[in-house]
Amino acid sequence: MATITGKIHSVAFSVDGMPLITFEATEGQPALKAAQKFKDCPKINIKLSEHKEGRSLNANAYYWCLIGKLAKALNISTSYCHNVMLRRYGVLEEVDGTHIYLLIQDTDEAAKKAEIYEDILAMPQGFQ
Repeated sequence: MATITGKIHSVAFSVDGMPLITFEATEGQPALKAAQKFKDCPKINIKLSEHKEGRSLNANAYYWCLIGKLAKALNISTSYCHNVMLRRYGVLEEVDGTHIYLLIQDTDEAAKKAEIYEDILAMPQGFQ
């Protein structure tokens, strides 16, 4: 399997009416290696998706560091704290060029249970 970043250069049609799509790769050597590896295959699978820059390792490490400190201060597990943040603040996604927050949907019963536990955890020590 080869994953190559690039863009569509042109779209045309063969005499048979089949689409001919030309790609421009941003990484030359990996693209050439992949083309040479698969050039004699009678049929290959092609998957296209929009390229998105991932979060840097530093940003990811910083997020988990903060989640860990918050979880410790609230006396809850790191994974539980992470899940609460996802439920409360959602996940940033890009839809048609616009950034939106998708809230993680739970069932009504699970959401009610989570709210009860969140309220309990938010109480000052000694009131639980």
